[in-house]
Amino acid sequence: MSHAVIIKNAVKKYGDFTALNGVSLDIKQGEFFTLLGPSGCGKTTLLRMIAGFNTVDGGEICFDDRVINNLEAHKRDIGMVFQNYAIFPHLTVAENVAYGLKAKKCPKDSTAKRNIHVNPVGTDIQSLQTFPQHYRYMIATIFFFHSSFLR
Repeated sequence: MSHAVIIKNAVKKYGDFTALNGVSLDIKQGEFFTLLGPSGCGKTTLLRMIAGFNTVDGGEICFDDRVINNLEAHKRDIGMVFQNYAIFPHLTVAENVAYGLKAKKCPKDSTAKRNIHVNPVGTDIQSLQTFPQHYRYMIATIFFFHSSFLR
């Protein structure tokens, strides 16, 4: 399920520095939306606020008509792909993809039902060292969770 994302006058401050000052956006349900801008302009800060990893110092962030400013990150059903991804070198690619369900304490049968199929050429962690392969891994982790939002 996807939601509309409505951002009303969002503000984020780090001490005396204002990273976001009154940002407003209206992203319709199912719309493909891209944030573009130079390094340091606040793109990642805004995405982290939507995901719940950064606090909202002013304004509102809503999913549909529900204000989520104080909703915990793990309750937002969002998949966020970080530029620097964390993998566990002692696990296989499939085990890394499934790790999040274990962290959420989902029953093992829930994990097994999702059937992770990994190309046999790319089952070891070393295969993730190439640029295209690590993005495939990150996208797989999001889809594995059936998240509502992607980055």
